[in-house]
Amino acid sequence: MAKTVLVFGASGTIGQGFIKASLEKGDVKVVGIFRSEESVKKVSERLGNPAEDKFVSVVGNVGSEKDAADLQKKVLEKVGSYTDVVATVGGFSFAKTLLEFSVEEIRTIVCTDKIEPHFLIAKYFLLPIQDKEGTSFTFINGGAAYQPFPNFGHMTISNGALMKLVQVVMAEHKDKPVRINEFVIACFVTPWDNPTVPPGLTFSRTDNITMGKGLLGVIVHPNSKNVVLDVTVENVEKLAKDGTL
Repeated sequence: MAKTVLVFGASGTIGQGFIKASLEKGDVKVVGIFRSEESVKKVSERLGNPAEDKFVSVVGNVGSEKDAADLQKKVLEKVGSYTDVVATVGGFSFAKTLLEFSVEEIRTIVCTDKIEPHFLIAKYFLLPIQDKEGTSFTFINGGAAYQPFPNFGHMTISNGALMKLVQVVMAEHKDKPVRINEFVIACFVTPWDNPTVPPGLTFSRTDNITMGKGLLGVIVHPNSKNVVLDVTVENVEKLAKDGTL
């Protein structure tokens, strides 16, 4: 089955790594979702301006119900149909202790930046494929959801909230053909051309193309359904090869 994959967060580190890995594989078409034409131009240049039969860009956002509905319409008008969705929105930050944040900052981190966009992506882009064989929806999450660390409390809360959203979506779709997975990145991921790690960070590291290949493995090999994939430097290559751990 030919794969057409929607990538939300296409300009981010994970998004770009997945697109790069998909282009190298050659038989997957990627539809990158971008917030601006400027981001499209920047990422396209980094990717070597790939051909339109392999990479398509759509500009839009999921900041509200209306925005998500409009984006759904634009995607369907541009590509007709799709088989898979990757949701990699919400960034990584190394910050202060939890109680140094204001309640407004926490609300933004948890709701505006994490839960609301993932909810709207699922509502408007999972539902159209939920009854189709050979489809998948992959939520990207961080290891902080499962293991709290000092100065990462804000990410533990936001990623933990996403973890629960994913669990509910999985439970409500357990009898549907669509494969839903949570791809939990338990290491630090850097751009393929900049392996710099922030000072004081002691996590193991890999590059985003390697991680992109692992994510691609989950999509093209139908071996994982409704599972949490704890992805590390040590097992990401197995994931790329087998699509499961």
